[in-house]
Amino acid sequence: MCISFKKKNVKWSNGQPVTAKDFVYSWQRTVNPKTASQDAFYLYPIVNASDINAGKKPISSLGVKAIDDYTLELNLTHPVSYLNKLLAWPLFFPINQSAVNKYGNKYGTQAKYTVSNGPFKLSGWTGTNKQWSFVKNNKYWDQKNVHLTKINEIATPSTTTSYNLYTANKVDETLLSGQQVKNNLKK
Repeated sequence: MCISFKKKNVKWSNGQPVTAKDFVYSWQRTVNPKTASQDAFYLYPIVNASDINAGKKPISSLGVKAIDDYTLELNLTHPVSYLNKLLAWPLFFPINQSAVNKYGNKYGTQAKYTVSNGPFKLSGWTGTNKQWSFVKNNKYWDQKNVHLTKINEIATPSTTTSYNLYTANKVDETLLSGQQVKNNLKK
């Protein structure tokens, strides 16, 4: 089966183009035993994924190949009726190999070690802090239709804290405990 990309002007936040090779790299990285991905089994419908993850076959034998920059060939061990749902899951998203090579084990551990390709990029996250932002990605292919410039995030230690911030109009959205839902049913 071949999957062709309709958008050809998609770029990473570092300015590099997103290509079929990014998907191949990402999926190979997921099944690589050295990565120790706890979710690698989701790729097992792909030819050789299980054997690669078990260390029995080379990573290059994974049943996925970049035919060109915008076409991905995918070979499955059997028909998978839920394949479209799998491919829409973040585990199957591409990863920018040059960023992983550049940052090594630090890749994705802080905003400055993260490269993305969506409408926003991560900003101000140190890996341990409780506040960060998503800022508009000026490399995003459809940035003219992204009307927000920034989204602020706050991690709170409890739903009580986050609920208090919400009722004080300090945040726009929060999770609630079951009791908080009950308490607010009549409001």
